[in-house]
Amino acid sequence: MLIEKARSLADFPTIALKNSNIAVPSSAALRSAIQLFVLILIGMGNMVGYARLDSTTKHWVDWPAHGLPPKASYQLITYVFLAEATVGAQCAKAMLRVVGTIVGAVLGWVILVIGQEGTNDGLSRDVLLSFLAAAALAFAQFYKAKQPKRAYLYVMWQLTTILVIIWGYDSDGLTTSFKTPYWRILQVLIGCVMTLLVGYIVLPNFDRKELRRNVPKLLHDVGVFYDTAAHYYVDPQLKTFPIEPILTLQAAVQKQTGRIPQTVWEWWPLQESKRHVRNQVKAWQTLGKSLTHSVIVIHAIRLHFVESDWTPPPVLMEHDELREQMIALGAAVLGAHDLMAKLVRRRDGLSPLKLLQNQMSLLSPLLSSCKTKPPFSVDESAAMQSELKRQIDSIRATLDTLRAEVERCWARRGAHRLDETSSDPGAPAAAASQASSYGPAEPFHYVRTTFQFLALTRELVDYLSAAQEGLDRLCP
Repeated sequence: MLIEKARSLADFPTIALKNSNIAVPSSAALRSAIQLFVLILIGMGNMVGYARLDSTTKHWVDWPAHGLPPKASYQLITYVFLAEATVGAQCAKAMLRVVGTIVGAVLGWVILVIGQEGTNDGLSRDVLLSFLAAAALAFAQFYKAKQPKRAYLYVMWQLTTILVIIWGYDSDGLTTSFKTPYWRILQVLIGCVMTLLVGYIVLPNFDRKELRRNVPKLLHDVGVFYDTAAHYYVDPQLKTFPIEPILTLQAAVQKQTGRIPQTVWEWWPLQESKRHVRNQVKAWQTLGKSLTHSVIVIHAIRLHFVESDWTPPPVLMEHDELREQMIALGAAVLGAHDLMAKLVRRRDGLSPLKLLQNQMSLLSPLLSSCKTKPPFSVDESAAMQSELKRQIDSIRATLDTLRAEVERCWARRGAHRLDETSSDPGAPAAAASQASSYGPAEPFHYVRTTFQFLALTRELVDYLSAAQEGLDRLCP
């Protein structure tokens, strides 16, 4: 019966990773589109409103006393470039855009001033201006290549610097007024602030909500892969253990761990403390690290099945009890990962605005696919934590028992073969020595790979135990 169950898992690529191949859900994409719709209306209102106002007699430094600011195109462009799927991504990108724009605008203006004051000769001025512009952009490019995580900052630095120089250049002289850089900085700031306000208020998408929705699926899939490997390990008819779904799982884990740094920006000052958010970030980092290492362990387990002549170790095939214990071990590891997934799925505390949105039937279609499970009570959480710890300890005890039993079976086989060879007076001493070491028809690497499989299982359970340490920090 167990072997039949193992055979049913032969098509396991279709079992797992329909969850792990995680994309942005349609509801999140729709909310992001609605946010951009609102922002473009705001930017167009600025542009149209300024065009219909007579502001020509006002000085640029007097804003906002004289009405709407000019150059609304910079604000509109900012909305387009900051249109990300989650609040955390918007915040992180907005910070980089603001810093890059300010540095680039000031640097471009300084280059214009140096070019204007450095020489009165037109050709020398153009050569000096070209050299300074090239040096500034090359300097930014060096650090963009060195710091890929901040590449967007340096792109904005380069873009704003060259735009300011283009706006100020004229063959008859350079415009050194800070008016145009000022409006670019101001409109980019307005665009970033409005993007974050709309992102927080109008149907927000939070990275930590997405993590709570997706990480449990990944935990389940890790358990499914190990359970499948346990069946493969004892069934001689299961030969091929494909690598493609494991690579897909690895890519999904990397995608989710990439969200973790962005969660530090997602907090409600009136509802939660910054310390609470930092604790959550640390917890997600612990979970992400454990998931990453777990996938590495799954890769290592798969290496046992790469050889074309792979067959299960004879010591397992000859002992039904050992084989059943291996199958039970796979089910136990899967159950522990599923229990961890239930604990991770607890949602954060909801803001008053979010509670109001959840009660509005008009918005329910947009919010339904993003909802997470209700939070557990303190007693329920403590009980599940204790149960998870008990399961982990039980798996470790089972691993010790299995290893000891494999060693005993191996020793008994070796002693039996030694008796047979010793009774034959013509048997060479080397054959008797080899039989006592390896056992009959059982190469040493079969027993070694069994021990490696059990050792990798222990590593997988250790990573699960390490992930459990962060669960308390994820409580609302």
